[in-house]
Amino acid sequence: LKGLQGAQLTQRLETVEAACALADVGRRIVGQLSLGYRRRVGLADALLAEPPLLVLDEPTLGLDPAQTAATQELIRAAAGQQAVLLASNQPTLITATCDRVLTLPA
Repeated sequence: LKGLQGAQLTQRLETVEAACALADVGRRIVGQLSLGYRRRVGLADALLAEPPLLVLDEPTLGLDPAQTAATQELIRAAAGQQAVLLASNQPTLITATCDRVLTLPA
């Protein structure tokens, strides 16, 4: 899975599951989860292999305020370990999450 195996895989799965608050749904089918949980599963998948660049497109779309805040904190934590490229049209998400902003014209 993502080039991980053995103890390293187990450790990363536990770390990402805890970081994304997925312990409650660990054995459920992703398609049967709420939108919030599905978003968190996608983020966990992206974080699993610790890529040098994490690309996120509208990571909080459809999340409730508590889930949005938790996701923002998770993104900020990831940014301390790797480069994060965040695409969003939500100015509040951008200013609350990012250190630097680049605006691209449509």
